[in-house]
Amino acid sequence: MITESNRTAPQPNEPSTLPQDPVHWGGLQPFATKGGSDETHDSVRALPRILHVGIDWGTASTCVASAWAGEAGSARFEIWPTLVGYAKEGIVENLIPGNADVLCAQEAIRHRLHLNLVQPMVNGIIRHPEAARAFARHLRQQLPHGDAVETRAVIGIPANSTPESRLAIRDAMNEV
Repeated sequence: MITESNRTAPQPNEPSTLPQDPVHWGGLQPFATKGGSDETHDSVRALPRILHVGIDWGTASTCVASAWAGEAGSARFEIWPTLVGYAKEGIVENLIPGNADVLCAQEAIRHRLHLNLVQPMVNGIIRHPEAARAFARHLRQQLPHGDAVETRAVIGIPANSTPESRLAIRDAMNEV
């Protein structure tokens, strides 16, 4: 017979003393209680899920890899052309999806006849800071986001980028 004093690990079909939730709460309970009852407190939220993101921001194309922390098989890989399109003057309504003023990546290529196309980065240097911000917003919109998601990202840029370009990319990504 196993007693509490000589127990080393939970036995099969016995309740474990470890938390069943995959999130480590650091000694905190996932829900606050009111007056010792089992009701949950409205102002307490669960911890956000962590999304790891790697971005390789290139002159011609940008690669994005993302995965949820601790979830095997949740990886997602995508490649987008690093391109921003601004609607031309006098475009008839409904020619561009949602009558948007700015389209990025494949959408910009698809509607290129009605857009002025801009590459945010040319030869590793940010030539169009506003286009870089628009492209950064586009990248962010493609990823899961909201209060329940904490995003941790690493951004790679061309080796020949100037310090000013590196700062411009950092600023563009910090705005989103």
